Amino acid sequence: MARKAETFGCAVSLLLLAAGRGARFGGPKQFERYGPGRHSLMEYVISDGLRHAIGKVVCVIRKGQLAAAEEVLSGAWEHLPVEFIFQSGEDGPNGVPIPSAIAHSPGTAHAVFAARDAIGGPFVVANGDDLYGPAAWDALLDAVGAGCERPTNGGHLPARSDA
Repeated sequence: MARKAETFGCAVSLLLLAAGRGARFGGPKQFERYGPGRHSLMEYVISDGLRHAIGKVVCVIRKGQLAAAEEVLSGAWEHLPVEFIFQSGEDGPNGVPIPSAIAHSPGTAHAVFAARDAIGGPFVVANGDDLYGPAAWDALLDAVGAGCERPTNGGHLPARSDA
């Protein structure tokens, strides 16, 4: 686990699932940089979330991915708390380990379970390698973010020196 942080602005957290291995892609695509700004898919997801009142990011990764995740996300948005959680096959409900046949990729429900202590209220779950669009974010935050003020200038992608 990296730093523990308070929620910024709205109390809705973004649970960002980024523990994938990217077997078909040839590596974890959530950390790859794309386009003229050289931003990762995770940065695009967070940017969309910020435009729709996300107040904190809880990023679920595998052991061995922390350096890549920190390189992509740490300090990108100074005002946005980001906490990294490790998803491990050893951490099952009631202390029961995940069966070895699926321990390498325990899934979404297990990722939510792994992040249980970092999520302190309402949250939305998004994959770190998918883009959803504004309508999906509006629907999600209308459902879980009642009373959250939508920012008018948040969510801008950070400038990259290597772009």
